[in-house]
Amino acid sequence: MSGIRALTTVMALLVLPAGLGLAAAGPLAAQGIPKGARRVTVTANTPRMLVANPSTSSAADSAASVAIGVGMRKRMDKIVGSDYQVLTDSIMNEALKQYDFPPNAILSPALNIQLAKNIPSTKLVVTSTMTRGGGGHAVTARLVGTTDEAGYVVSLGQEANQALPDFGGKIADALEPGVKSVGDARSCMEQLDQKKFDKATDAANKALKTAPNSGLAHYCLAQIARAQSRPIGEVVQQLQATTKGDNQSLAAYSQLADIYQAEKDTAKTVAIFSDLLRVAPTNQKLRENIFKYLLQAGKPDVAKDVADSGLKIDPANADLLDLKSNACAFLSDFKCAMEAINQRWQLDSVRSDTLFLAKAVAFSEQRLADTMPRPTKQDTLDYISWVRRSAAKSPNNPQVLASLVRAYGFAGQPDSALAITRKLMAVDSTNVIPALAAVQSLAASKQLDSTHAGEFITFVQRHGDATAKDQLASILLTASVPYLQPDTHDWARATGLLKQSVALADPKGKVATPANYYLGVANFQYAAEVDGQTEKQKSCDLAKQEAGLLSDSRNALNLGKAQNADQAAKLLGYLDQFDKRVASMQKAYCK
Repeated sequence: MSGIRALTTVMALLVLPAGLGLAAAGPLAAQGIPKGARRVTVTANTPRMLVANPSTSSAADSAASVAIGVGMRKRMDKIVGSDYQVLTDSIMNEALKQYDFPPNAILSPALNIQLAKNIPSTKLVVTSTMTRGGGGHAVTARLVGTTDEAGYVVSLGQEANQALPDFGGKIADALEPGVKSVGDARSCMEQLDQKKFDKATDAANKALKTAPNSGLAHYCLAQIARAQSRPIGEVVQQLQATTKGDNQSLAAYSQLADIYQAEKDTAKTVAIFSDLLRVAPTNQKLRENIFKYLLQAGKPDVAKDVADSGLKIDPANADLLDLKSNACAFLSDFKCAMEAINQRWQLDSVRSDTLFLAKAVAFSEQRLADTMPRPTKQDTLDYISWVRRSAAKSPNNPQVLASLVRAYGFAGQPDSALAITRKLMAVDSTNVIPALAAVQSLAASKQLDSTHAGEFITFVQRHGDATAKDQLASILLTASVPYLQPDTHDWARATGLLKQSVALADPKGKVATPANYYLGVANFQYAAEVDGQTEKQKSCDLAKQEAGLLSDSRNALNLGKAQNADQAAKLLGYLDQFDKRVASMQKAYCK
């Protein structure tokens, strides 16, 4: 399936059943089920139910997940009778195969719902998560319609010496009230859409007699109360009951959050936002909005606390590690952010897409800028590693290439950095920052007279704006300083760099005045150095060169005298005398 796009949010958590000798999933497994992908073909008119294997973040529990899933499907088939067709293991595996997952693949709850939506006539789905406790496994299972905003949730622990398939059967039994009530709960939502509020209420109450904790029935009653403009307390009561019956209902938590924010109840809003982060830890837009609110509310640590509390139960949960990395970055604690990033990479490198890698690069670069605690050598090595991983996935991305230039700089590989800079210049001629960085790097190593420097300087001259050219002028001015010192002077090099600096500098900017002043000084000293050779060789050419240097010196000093007015005045006075001497040498030598 070529040209496939991943789900809008990367939600797959793929763990292969241990010891079953399965082949690794292809790239689509890491991306999720693509929108518009071909649907699985099954032949039955009865509505279908997908009962997924429990999701686990531990590869060691993969085989147990499959065994529990088999038990759940076997028992659920008896519970639903003729009302639903539970998708068999063979149909499930055929569906997984069509989306490039291996047989018995273990997916995240969100991705299982997406899978169910792509199998025709599938109306219900059971998703679950599994953790290992002291005495065995614990499972939280959720029965929900593929298009419903709420469902029915149960949590069970494995009894001592209980076989895994039997444990799966017990989970299905616990879900039976939800199965028996879902028809009435969905009928409530249908009647609500038609504004038949009395019939909708009757259907919800009927569902609640069968399953008092039906999340969907309570959610429907909340929408009826809202539609009829009843007191907000009634809406809140039903939404709270919804979250009690289904603590994974994003819609119910979101509506409660809106109500509490409107009432300016900070404590309740923060509590609900904690629940939302737990339910949808990887929803980036949701995270950003919540983080902003928490900052304004003076509760910036809440998101990190949510992640940490979840990780105590499930230390290998990649989604919670992703949440923690963002929460730590929100707190400007990039050491913490990178610890979470690195841990997630070790656990789940398959799901590390370009967005994750971009985040890792950005956070690791921020870590290098930290002052408390100061970055270590390992932090630098981590940054280099993350940039290289990102470049391997996005070899022509300008931002990635720019990071790669910096990484090669840290790694002490200047030639590689220059090579990547050339590639950047070819990819985007409007961005002169890498070329400026290359010039600065060459200046630091005193290689501005190399052929390398010329191509980067020319690039900025051609493509840079006034600000970029002024920055280049500043680099060249700074580079000239060692050549202006008494012990290390090189007047020829100094004048060459300063001429370029003056030509590039904004005449009204901060660089032009000092560049002109020092160019005047350098030209004067260069002329004085040449003077002895001129007299010794009685050379007309050298006399003319001196005259040109003195003329350039006078012009530059007049333009830059504000840098050092007293010294400039002295040098201009010396120039008057120097001019007379050079004129006499020209008269004598140029016959």
